[in-house]
Amino acid sequence: MHGYGEKFEKAVKRVCRMHVRLRILFSAMGILLLYLCIPVIHAARGETPLFDKLSREWNLYLGLIMLGVGLIVILFSLVYRLPSIIVYLRVKERTILISQYTDGKDKATKRRWVRLRRSNKPKEIISLATSYWVLANRFAGKGKRKEGDSRFDGKVYQKFLYSLLVFSICLVSLFLLFPVAYILLSKWDAKHTVYDGKRLSFDGAYGDLFKRWFVFYALIILTYGLFIFLLPRRLEIWRYRHTHIEGEAPCLGGTWRGNLIIGMLFTGACNLFNILTLNLLHPLVKAWKTKYNQKRVYLDGSKLVFDGNCLQFLGKWIFWMLLCLLTLFVFAFFIDIWMKKWTVQHTHLDEERRQIPVI
Repeated sequence: MHGYGEKFEKAVKRVCRMHVRLRILFSAMGILLLYLCIPVIHAARGETPLFDKLSREWNLYLGLIMLGVGLIVILFSLVYRLPSIIVYLRVKERTILISQYTDGKDKATKRRWVRLRRSNKPKEIISLATSYWVLANRFAGKGKRKEGDSRFDGKVYQKFLYSLLVFSICLVSLFLLFPVAYILLSKWDAKHTVYDGKRLSFDGAYGDLFKRWFVFYALIILTYGLFIFLLPRRLEIWRYRHTHIEGEAPCLGGTWRGNLIIGMLFTGACNLFNILTLNLLHPLVKAWKTKYNQKRVYLDGSKLVFDGNCLQFLGKWIFWMLLCLLTLFVFAFFIDIWMKKWTVQHTHLDEERRQIPVI
């Protein structure tokens, strides 16, 4: 049995029977038809007509036809092909990542993968993915971790300047250049973060995030804003995938493994607690959220361990508020950095390294 299991084997065989791009095209067509049927149905109800030359009844019929065809295309893609395509692409991405950090032949591996796909050779694709899975798995296991303290050494004026720059970029571009701002902040944050004596680095590329961002932007428009609830999770996964630990094995992978529904319920419960306590116990909520997020982060195959105490953080918060009062709220500019310092100080790396599952 290969490293990715029978699920990947079935996905490869299914994908090889039909080209990936064609399946994506079918899915896009289905979504477009669903999107177009809405104004047609509105027109049939007597509102702004979509097709002036057609009667109210024909507008309604056309909208229902578009709705039916769109649903059929999307359901066919989702139920039969799309899960296999997602599994296939995730393993492909991980295989190329392992190749990049082990033998430096990621471009050759990508070309070979495409060549095998075009030649319709599922067994060779499975063998290629398995060989790199075994190669990456050699870096897994337990090792000595505690080599120094965890700390954050970013300065207040740096955070202020970066925040001002990021806000300006987003405001001027109407969030079209959000990837630039996001990567700038991610690089600065990783550069000044140290876990157990090992500094972090960030290698996310602008081009990669721009491709994803325009897809996200389109999905937000097509879903009338509903996709915006999924956006933070997708960005967190991408950020931790490109955040690495000095001296570790990036080929083991990184991610944020929080569950979307549980995360929304947890956030809702925290917000409700804030309302009921008139925001007087906000530090506890902040500590709970920090603990929830940190425990679900994996960097280069290592899980983050957070040992911060909520009551300790509450005491720190009260002390910071007193300093704000004594300094006529000048110290308020330092609170964000001090919160970051406290979070990083109580975050450590798990001793066990493991490959992060992609399926």
